Amino acid sequence: MKSSILGGLLLIAALYHSNSQALPIIGDSLYYTGGNVTVEVLSPNADYTSTLSLFLVEPTSAIASFGTNHDVGLTTTFDPSASSYTVGEELIFGIYVHDTEFTYYMGDASRNPDNILHAAVDDQGGSMYVVGFEDILNGGDFDYDDHRFAFSGGVSNVSVVPESSTIALFALGIVGLGLSRRRVHLHDHDHGAN
Repeated sequence: MKSSILGGLLLIAALYHSNSQALPIIGDSLYYTGGNVTVEVLSPNADYTSTLSLFLVEPTSAIASFGTNHDVGLTTTFDPSASSYTVGEELIFGIYVHDTEFTYYMGDASRNPDNILHAAVDDQGGSMYVVGFEDILNGGDFDYDDHRFAFSGGVSNVSVVPESSTIALFALGIVGLGLSRRRVHLHDHDHGAN
């Protein structure tokens, strides 16, 4: 019985692990869930000026820009599907730092010129995420609050398409439930034979 409870808890954890994060996740991504996305510029904690943009699947060319980090309160609503994004795809946002002429992207560190993570995603709940960027080459002070933007609407930090690790944990939970049920059945059968 304990094994089946443990298996069930593992299954629940696998399905909901990303939704219950209390702290910003460095290197996390945002995914398109359909509909419009709203971006709001929040107060920066740096003097450098940067422009937030959305990039094509490979971060090579900006397809939409949302003002600079000094345009505090500027709010823009857009439809990613108009730029060929489909539900479940990662939305690749990045900042171009005008003072240093470097661009830093959300997600995988390999996208950045210094191979370091430059963004952290803070899940605010209710499809609201605050993304903070580090704006200095080689990570600066790693506080991820130099340039901050709020995203809401058709975004999530969990891909709609399950990742392979989530599928593997789900499968392990199902196998664990099956094995524990079989063991309980055999145990009951052994006691009935006495």
